[in-house]
Amino acid sequence: MSGPKVVDVRAIRAAEEREFRKLRYRIEKQFRKIQAMLEATEDETLQRVFGSLTNALARLDADRQATALPRSLDAILDQANATLECAVQLKSKLEEKRIASVAERLGRQRSIATAIAATVLRLDAANLATMKADLLAKPDEVQLQIALDALAMEAQRRADADLQGVTHSLAGSQGTISVNDWLADRPAEKSSADERLEQLAAKVSVLDGLGDASPWLTRIAEVRQIDDAARQRLQTDSLIIQLGEELDRRRALERRAELLDGLEAELAAFDADADLLRQRIERARGDETADIAELQAEVAAWAEAEAKRIDRHASRAAILSVLQSMGYDVRESMATGWAEDGKVVVQAPGSQDYAVELSTIAGDRLKTQLVRFGDPGSSNAMQQQRDVEMETTWCKSHAEVMGELDRRGLETKVLTARPIGSTPIAVIPKTDERRSQIKTTVKKQERQQQPKRP
Repeated sequence: MSGPKVVDVRAIRAAEEREFRKLRYRIEKQFRKIQAMLEATEDETLQRVFGSLTNALARLDADRQATALPRSLDAILDQANATLECAVQLKSKLEEKRIASVAERLGRQRSIATAIAATVLRLDAANLATMKADLLAKPDEVQLQIALDALAMEAQRRADADLQGVTHSLAGSQGTISVNDWLADRPAEKSSADERLEQLAAKVSVLDGLGDASPWLTRIAEVRQIDDAARQRLQTDSLIIQLGEELDRRRALERRAELLDGLEAELAAFDADADLLRQRIERARGDETADIAELQAEVAAWAEAEAKRIDRHASRAAILSVLQSMGYDVRESMATGWAEDGKVVVQAPGSQDYAVELSTIAGDRLKTQLVRFGDPGSSNAMQQQRDVEMETTWCKSHAEVMGELDRRGLETKVLTARPIGSTPIAVIPKTDERRSQIKTTVKKQERQQQPKRP
């Protein structure tokens, strides 16, 4: 079949290139977050995992460069997606370790607070009022160790059996005892409220990049210093509710930041200027109350329009390049003319009377048809036979064009085609300017092919 044909042409290679650039942007974004988190840990195993991911990204870039010739990027995209997934998993693992670390630190603070309360009672029993006042003024681990040392020294000085018994649990039978040893021997009781409070505070701290979490940790320390047990429980429950709300807020902000990262990734897929959209994305990051739905729609619309423009240009350029390689008369201005006028006529090899008309219809679909220069309405049996012969030739050429386009990274699918001879060939009048242009080109080609005289 070689009557008029309608072909769906998709620039698969260009679309895959954009997808790779988006994935690479997202991978680098995750890498920056992971690097910041690794700075706060000495976990060599996770650092080695990150090193392997960095190497994987370098290999992806190398593989991508190696596919400069038109061929599928499917395998590389699969690797990029796998690398991104590994980066996300590593980030989650680092967050889990940070949450566990902060929760452990908060638990230790709780144990220190319990130890301080017990030590204050023992300082009373030893009549060490100054040391008690110092500990209450600065209730921290350093001052607690000083108090424990003072109790041990006082017990030895007095050689009082009763006092020795009191301090034995604090200072040890061989003298002073370290805070770490004391905490290990006497772990503080932990209620479900304490555990909930510490987990919430740890998670809020992990999302500290979205706001300073230190005031919350200070408030926890203050609540734990309340002497009245009932009032402390009430304040603890209130703080749990507030921390839960804060965690929900920060998680929402994190999801919002990820959405904005996604919008930036969409823009990163293109070389075109999108500075205004990038500026709006940046402003949205600083205003957590701003609605980003409109911005998402605008970025999506811009990206879709830019992708279509790029794909149309890539398709037209590839089609004209293939035809030129097959001997068709393709000039530099044709791609621009096709873009502006929606169609272009390309002269068939070695012929002044026949050409191929390429046009864009129904969005981005390609219509091809053989045309003849002549007088409309003037046709005879000989002319019709000649038309059929040229249609047959173009039918073979059309198949070659489609095959070469596939090899160059464009997916083609013939949607409609009519049998050879079933439709009269369109005739372009002799007065058409395209006719004179083709005559001039053919004569120039004939002169170039003539042997030079000695």
